[in-house]
Amino acid sequence: MKKTCEQSVRLQLLKDNALEKEAADRVKEHLRECEPCQDEWDSMNALSRVLSELDDQEVPPDFDRTFWMRVDEYNGKGLFSFFGGRSAGRWRIAFAPLLAAIIMAAGLYVSVQTMGNKVEELSLSDQMDLLDDFDVVNNLDLLEDWVAMNQMKEDS
Repeated sequence: MKKTCEQSVRLQLLKDNALEKEAADRVKEHLRECEPCQDEWDSMNALSRVLSELDDQEVPPDFDRTFWMRVDEYNGKGLFSFFGGRSAGRWRIAFAPLLAAIIMAAGLYVSVQTMGNKVEELSLSDQMDLLDDFDVVNNLDLLEDWVAMNQMKEDS
């Protein structure tokens, strides 16, 4: 892995003559001392030479039309190709909310199902508490009669 230097971002500015004289002089001084920057400077110069040797290419007059036709063909090979060329993107946008609603409904269904199990577990827990107090529940009729007799005594 090559080391990079913080000053390397200024190299392109130096190459484009976009620095003031003082800043350019500081970058040139740094360039003499920093090996990673020297390597990057050499790479930038080599790339500039290669690019300058390339011939200019003539663009055909119908380039835009053929380019976008190829883009449409490429897009037509995707998941929603059965909806057809240019409108495929619109169908994807239209189906996004539907897909989101289906996912939300499935999540809600799963959460309700798990909550339902928790409610059943809670009622089972309550029943276990009642079993702990079975003596009280078993004698509930006697207790109710006793409370009623005490109320009658207090009333009289």
